[in-house]
Amino acid sequence: MKPAKPVLGATFTVLTTTKLAYLDIPALGTFRLGSGNTKFVLQAGPYVGFAIGGSIQAEVQGGIGGLGSIGIGGESEAISFGNDPDENDLRRLDFGLIGGAGIEFGAFRIGAQYNLGLANISAFTDNGTTVRNRVLSFHVGYFFGR
Repeated sequence: MKPAKPVLGATFTVLTTTKLAYLDIPALGTFRLGSGNTKFVLQAGPYVGFAIGGSIQAEVQGGIGGLGSIGIGGESEAISFGNDPDENDLRRLDFGLIGGAGIEFGAFRIGAQYNLGLANISAFTDNGTTVRNRVLSFHVGYFFGR
């Protein structure tokens, strides 16, 4: 009889979905280019943001050797905000830079902005963990009285 050599290897994937809600206060300079009814708009400046809520959902998927696959998790959990790494997940304060562009035609504006977070919002900094916000947003606006 030939001896069997068990081969067990584990491969796991952790999928996380983080949802954060912030109140951002921007200080933007706006430059309008063009004449007449249609103008190209550029915006730039800093922002400060305060987290007002958030949740995280984690799911573990994987398998062990030939023993089959598993799936664990999937439940959403509220994020704890603060500066204590033993008690909190993320810091509440964020700050960074905003750049944007758009087009104004008459009383309407459409555009996009990109927020580049400069603050490390991770409460866990001892091991070099860095978490920064990056946001791409689109907007449509109407100017009353134009």
